[in-house]
Formats: sequence, C-alpha cells, structure tokens
Amino acid sequence: MKNLLIALLLLPATVFGQSKSIESFINQYEDNDDVSVVSIEGSLFSLIASMADFEDEDSENDEEMEAVKRVFGNIESMKIVSVPYKVAKFDNTKIKEFRSDLKKDNYTELMSLRDDGKNMTFMAQGEESELSNMVVLIDEEDKLTVLSVIGSLDMKDLALLARNHDDFH
Repeated sequence: MKNLLIALLLLPATVFGQSKSIESFINQYEDNDDVSVVSIEGSLFSLIASMADFEDEDSENDEEMEAVKRVFGNIESMKIVSVPYKVAKFDNTKIKEFRSDLKKDNYTELMSLRDDGKNMTFMAQGEESELSNMVVLIDEEDKLTVLSVIGSLDMKDLALLARNHDDFH
C-alpha cells in the first residue's frame, strides 16, 4: 500500500487551479478519439489520504505517513492528456510556444531531462516552500503528454518522502 501511495505521490503531482494555457490545450484535444485522457478528482485523493490512516498503525513511519496524508489531502485534481503528433500536428516550435505560454501563466521550470528518447519538463507555480499547479510535459517520439495537477505541495513533505522513499519498498 505504501508503494502505491508513494508512486502516485511522486508522479509530479501538485495541487492547482488550471491555467489558461493548460485549459486551452486540454479543451482543444480532449474530445478527439485519438487522444488519451485520464481525469482524477479530489475525492479519490482524499480517499487515498484517509487510507494512510489505516496503513501500518504501529509503523515507525508515522512522520512519512503524515506527509503522505498532507500531500494527497491537498491535491484537488489531476488530468493527463496524451496527444499523438498526427492529431496535433506538433513540432518543436509549437511545444516551445506552449512552454512559453505556461511561463506567462507564472509557471517556473523546475527541471528538465532527456532520457531514452523522451524530453520531460517539470513546471509549477508557487514559491520556494510551497508549490501549486504543477505540470509535466512529456515529449516523446510520437506524442506529447501533459500531466496537470491542481493543489498545493509543501516542499518539506516532498523532501521527507524523497529522503525516505526506500522505507516504502
């Protein structure tokens, strides 16, 4: 159970009020049959947070489980939209424009990486101690996936969970 909670948590998920650029992107593609869409609403995250109360009640990981509860309790929703390039007719210029639009919506790039043919960009709104409205752009060979999380994440909770992630195996 802890592994599931941490795996879901460490999806770059944060709490958010959706930005205009993300909302526009999702609205443009979500009704297309070739586009994959996953929507998870806050009540599921609240359920996961409440399940942490019942996990290993005698566990030494009380601090970590409290962090898990806080993180999941603060997520309002998550949406994942995966758009094949053949549908969107994307190119590098359009992806750069989308990232630029996100910056205009006060998103800051936290990290980018390239691995195994995928380019990933992690962006969020917020301040040093608390992130909100996180988005992850996953640019693959044949599609662009946008993962958007609405809510807030305390950086201390994330650091605690990242530092102790081996405890959840």
